[in-house]
Amino acid sequence: MSNDNKVVKSGIWYTISNFLSKGILFLATPIFTRLLTKAEFGTFSTFSSWLNIFMIVITLNVEASLISARFDFEKKLDKYVFSSLALSTTSTLIFAIVCNVFMGPVSSFLEIKPLYINCIFAYLLFFPALQLFQTQERYFFRYKTSTALSLASSIGSCLLSVALVYTVSNKLSGRIFGHILPTVIIGLFLYILIAVRGRSIDFRFWKYTLKVCLPYIPHLLSMTILKETDRIMITKFCGEEETALYSVAYSVAMIVTLLMNALNGAFSPWLAEKLSKEEYSTIRKSSKLYIGLFVIFAVGLLLLAPEVLYIMGGEAYMEAKPIMIPVAVGCMCQFLYTLFVNVEQFYKKTVGMAIASVSAAVLNYLLNLWLIPRFGYIAAAYTTLAGYLWLLVIHMLLVRKIKKQHVYSYKFVLLVLAGMGLLAVCAALLYTNNIIRYTFILVYMVLLIVVAWKNKSKLIGFIKK
Repeated sequence: MSNDNKVVKSGIWYTISNFLSKGILFLATPIFTRLLTKAEFGTFSTFSSWLNIFMIVITLNVEASLISARFDFEKKLDKYVFSSLALSTTSTLIFAIVCNVFMGPVSSFLEIKPLYINCIFAYLLFFPALQLFQTQERYFFRYKTSTALSLASSIGSCLLSVALVYTVSNKLSGRIFGHILPTVIIGLFLYILIAVRGRSIDFRFWKYTLKVCLPYIPHLLSMTILKETDRIMITKFCGEEETALYSVAYSVAMIVTLLMNALNGAFSPWLAEKLSKEEYSTIRKSSKLYIGLFVIFAVGLLLLAPEVLYIMGGEAYMEAKPIMIPVAVGCMCQFLYTLFVNVEQFYKKTVGMAIASVSAAVLNYLLNLWLIPRFGYIAAAYTTLAGYLWLLVIHMLLVRKIKKQHVYSYKFVLLVLAGMGLLAVCAALLYTNNIIRYTFILVYMVLLIVVAWKNKSKLIGFIKK
């Protein structure tokens, strides 16, 4: 097989496995909302949020260093991987010891039982082995093993969680253990494999790893906080049941995120090629179609939000319906600012990205602190929307600062955003009358089919690009 074919196949299978892995977690949500109480589902959501935050800070995100280390230490890469894993392990153990010494106040602050906190540390101890192994496999285009591990971890987590929730008396423990154990088992096996390959730890590699990885942490942490802090603060100010309502409503956004990541995976390489050739008019023209395709999906989500929410959580979660409006508009903002981030990444202007992420996380935290105690969990959806709007504005200004504002039509982007906001208000009014809403959905589908048919040659041409 030629190297080009390996690259293509590896990219395709990585995209498929990533899509399926996250899709499995999404499809499992309706099962768990019906097996767990609201309080249990809310507590697990808080647990997951802290897990995602700790993962970045404690494990040091060591796999990110492989992008350069595979060239700098080509002949010693196995030793480098093992040394990086040992660094992550050391960091995790230090945090685990400190947290266990001060477990009382830590447990009180996190609002998680000590047993579950140690479950987080067990996960963080072995998850980096899985990340490092998969990253190394992908860089050498060995996609089969990486794909199999991703699916085994996701499917194993869902199946074991369902089995334990059904069989054990403490359903929350069953959900958490089911989520943790498959990764711990796979990670332990891979940890041994990496140790055998690396043979010994070279502490000189630690300085290199820290130099590469530490600058990424503020950006990654800020983006994670922007996504996860809502659930943590809702639990603190409102309670686990409100966190459950918010989490189920926001799980709908996972559909949009999956689509967005899949689309961007295809769009960003094409964009990079056109930017390198300075074909700005082609980018502006094609980006309008690209944005239009996403708008079609987002509007459909807005109109069908009550039905999607019912599928995800059932009747018990329908009171979270008002959250769907800021969720849908927030997804639109995410999609739009990603377009500008792609340009910044191409021109290696990443300092501004970190500043934008940190400022958005701080804004979100302060707004949550102010508004959640006053208006409840619904306010968190609007504070997150404010954070995404802030990111869009900042990234548009950053692209303008590097004098690349001609890549996209700013006027078109702002018109789309204003139109989405107006449609969101209209959709909220339609939620009170299903007959009128279903009529709108029917009209929308007919218009969509007619427009698609009339412009089928343009659409086919764009998709081929």
